Amino acid sequence: MRFRLSQAATIAGLVVVFLVANRGAYQGYFSDDDLDNLANTMLAGFDIFWRGFGSFVYDPFNFRPPGHLVYRWMGQAWGLHFAPYVMLIQFVHLLNGLLVYRVARFSLEHRGAAIAAIFFAFHPALLAAHWKPMYIFDLLCGLALMSAYYCYRRGWWIGSFVLFWCAYKSKEIAILFPLVLLLDEWRGERRWLRWWPFVAISLLFSGQALIANSGRPASPYTLHFNTAALGECLRFYLRASWGLPWFFLAGWAWLKSEERRWMTGGILAATMLMGPLLFLPGRLFAVYLYVPLMFGSVAAGAALGRCSAPILVVALLSYAGFGLRELRAFRRAELTQAQTTREFVESACAVLKGQKGLNKATYEGGPAGLNTWGVEGAIRLCSGNLWLVLQQWDLKKISAEEPVIRWTKMPGLRGVVEVTSFDGELSGDWFAWDGSFRWMGEKAGAKVKAVPGDRRLVLDLAAAPAEEIELVVNGTTLGNRHLIEHGEQMVNFEMSTRQKEETLVVELLAKPARRIGSDPRELALAVRSIKATP
Repeated sequence: MRFRLSQAATIAGLVVVFLVANRGAYQGYFSDDDLDNLANTMLAGFDIFWRGFGSFVYDPFNFRPPGHLVYRWMGQAWGLHFAPYVMLIQFVHLLNGLLVYRVARFSLEHRGAAIAAIFFAFHPALLAAHWKPMYIFDLLCGLALMSAYYCYRRGWWIGSFVLFWCAYKSKEIAILFPLVLLLDEWRGERRWLRWWPFVAISLLFSGQALIANSGRPASPYTLHFNTAALGECLRFYLRASWGLPWFFLAGWAWLKSEERRWMTGGILAATMLMGPLLFLPGRLFAVYLYVPLMFGSVAAGAALGRCSAPILVVALLSYAGFGLRELRAFRRAELTQAQTTREFVESACAVLKGQKGLNKATYEGGPAGLNTWGVEGAIRLCSGNLWLVLQQWDLKKISAEEPVIRWTKMPGLRGVVEVTSFDGELSGDWFAWDGSFRWMGEKAGAKVKAVPGDRRLVLDLAAAPAEEIELVVNGTTLGNRHLIEHGEQMVNFEMSTRQKEETLVVELLAKPARRIGSDPRELALAVRSIKATP
């Protein structure tokens, strides 16, 4: 009875501390992948999911039926209400922590298994997994894979095989799970007959993936089988895991043989599952350690379970301190991004709800940190028309009177979405609206309204990489300006006083245009506005 109460107290305390520490997740908001997945999965028929789940063909587009189906159900149930999504992913994460505990109990005492669960549940590398719904794929993969391992150890190999299939269909990182089982068979009863079905599935999909990778154009998702890629990935993931292998191997001397076996086995299992990640330098994210660290955490429990109480307390307090520091930095960045994204989605829903018959539109601008697929997903969800045809703003392709959905975020003000139409006021080398300004190349034109009494044209610039500006109005040069400062500024040009209301044809010549950072565009001026004033 005491043993059971001790287990229950450990689990209850873990849950309370976890929820208190991560309560800030409920103040977050959807990422670009969330918005894109919600919009796309709501379009698909249910046959897409069950056919994808049962298919033996490798999907090069990473369609993951269990996770995408969960997105569909969440979208239908909760729409754009964020809190329930966080409740779900945190529940699954805690359930995975319980699974880590149960698996560790195969060989470790209660204290060692509890350490394993705590190490996993609070690991800083995994923060995004229980803050962002977009990592539901990793959560489901971990849930299915750890359950498969548990069933395999208990001798329920058919159930284990079904769960392995579910894990792979949730995320491809499960593909090398048979190597984890090989460790058990090699040191156990060596019943190879039950192991081979797992190997067959792994070979089937990994072979197709390698063939697809060899014919795929270079991209961040391309596997690179060379020592440079391996070294880069190893360094990144060793740092993200807090040097897990080296730290625990240092404790080899004081462990018993069974604990030593579980420590080395956990580290080897985590490393094996990471196999594909070690050759993917274009996609380095600490949260990708989610599934490997479920086994790595068992190694942590094995290594620390026999420590004396004072050493263990110091170790856990140090772990909590480092974790809290990482959590604060993560929370600050996440909530800053969430605020802007929330403003965009709420404003888009308020404006687009009244736009009846909107079937095609151009969009420009979007919150910083939100990629184009997230902007498009949000617009489709807010408009109520998931089939809405959207294209990015391009001055060379846009047609007159076409609806333009524009996001504006002025410094210090709440961002707003508005629906306007393009009336031909711009020409030349203009780029899409960037929230509060529009970049131009070396030559761009605009039409500016002037009223009686106006005698100046004022350029409001957010940035000015160019060194010289020439302004031409109605074919007449107003003057040149040499720019000493290249940041935010106002530039004035005198013109003859307007005697009547009219439209001025303004042409801006700025040089030289430059590339800024990794931006491939040639940029000269970031223009907030061009206005005629008295």
